[in-house]
Amino acid sequence: MSPTGLTPRGTRAGLALLGAGVAGACIVTAAPANARGYVSVLVGAGLLLLGAGAGWRLSGLVGAALGCLGSAFLLGHVGSEGVPGLVALVAPLLFASSELAHWSMDLATPVHDEPGVHLARWIWFLSSVAMAVVLSVLLVRVAAVRIDGGLTLAPLAVVASLCLLGLAVGLARRQPSS
Repeated sequence: MSPTGLTPRGTRAGLALLGAGVAGACIVTAAPANARGYVSVLVGAGLLLLGAGAGWRLSGLVGAALGCLGSAFLLGHVGSEGVPGLVALVAPLLFASSELAHWSMDLATPVHDEPGVHLARWIWFLSSVAMAVVLSVLLVRVAAVRIDGGLTLAPLAVVASLCLLGLAVGLARRQPSS
């Protein structure tokens, strides 16, 4: 914490990269051996774009980074049956990384917040990440449900996951009311 009680911008950007790095490591290790090459390239590009976006305050690069990481996850599971349980970890990590990266870009100059404003934002952030975990786990569970005839809800769950990721990214770019 800085003397003003605010979390430094660099710390939030570093936490964003850490979360994306953990998600990226999960994505690469879960990918089949024959797909690890291009999945690793996409993850590496995503991490570079996220670092550049957070460092230079370019939100477009953060969006491109999340696109690379999400694409790496999807391409690593093409042809697999069902929705991998790893979605329940990767999706919230990408959401948290997006929010922290965008939060690190908020102010170009230090501002002293009113007491409690920063705390309220951290509470909003942590509750949003917790909700992302709950929704991701729910989607993975729904994908495992079988309908008569052996048809699974996996395609619906994949579409819902992509919509959830898009919603999460959209919400991450919004500011909580203060």
